[in-house]
Amino acid sequence: YWANQGRDQTGTTIGRANLDGTGVVQDFIKGAHSPAGIVIDGTHIYWANFGGVHGKLGTTIGRAKLDGTEVDQRFIRGARTPVGLAVGPQG
Repeated sequence: YWANQGRDQTGTTIGRANLDGTGVVQDFIKGAHSPAGIVIDGTHIYWANFGGVHGKLGTTIGRAKLDGTEVDQRFIRGARTPVGLAVGPQG
């Protein structure tokens, strides 16, 4: 998985490929805003919506299932220009 940064439609997506580099899909997850800091756990992918203005996606963390379904661009709201993420144990 990787974040696509740019000024065109690709800059609002998260891409993916197989571990051998085949099967590239540039727009695996659409609708992010300058996504950054991608992390995964056993069931989900998370990303920071780095771009945008206050009150929009630039203050959110997005999440989707690893198969690209159940995309939620505002899974966590109210972050302050998030860039990096980490996944740790829940408790």
